[in-house]
Amino acid sequence: MKLKPESQKLFFLIIVTVAICALFFTIKHHGVDEKAAKVAEKELKLTPDVPKTAKPLSPTILQKRDAYSHRGEWIKIIKLDHKLHVMKDKNIVKIYDIAVGKNLGQKVRAGDCKTPVGDFSVQQIQSASHWSHDFKDGKGVIQNAYGPWFIRLRTGWNGIGIHGTHAPNSIGTNDTEGCIRLKNSDVDELKRRHIRIGMPVVIVE
Repeated sequence: MKLKPESQKLFFLIIVTVAICALFFTIKHHGVDEKAAKVAEKELKLTPDVPKTAKPLSPTILQKRDAYSHRGEWIKIIKLDHKLHVMKDKNIVKIYDIAVGKNLGQKVRAGDCKTPVGDFSVQQIQSASHWSHDFKDGKGVIQNAYGPWFIRLRTGWNGIGIHGTHAPNSIGTNDTEGCIRLKNSDVDELKRRHIRIGMPVVIVE
């Protein structure tokens, strides 16, 4: 059936009006949803407070410690075992006993005394022979608290590194503020024989 010209115009206006209303509703509805989602994310803190430069390993990597590897020489630190492995490809070259953060798990904020988990690298090698530190344990400022060397790691957190100690009896325990601690003789050997700037350092639980 052919519509009259007046009917065709009316039908066309109805179609256009419906289309415009539908488009307006969609845009407005989407905007409200997007705003609500942002508010919910902020209130519930759905995004962990982890630096963007840190690269936490996936649960699969954390469960399968041997599943991750670098080419050439690199460092693998296993927190639960209190061991630092010097690796060459997939082969272990040397193992050192270590102390790690007082608290287990991924680091989420400064001061939580957790050693960060992830795929990092050596940023800087510093002489620490004259460094001192107050560990807030009632003993005051400790001279030579970090041993001969502080091997700073690029983790996205300030002050995380591999270093020596004034307390060798702490090796093999969870005792640090987040760093990886070795005996002074071991960190000296590690620095002399293996460590280089940019060297990959993988830390797993």
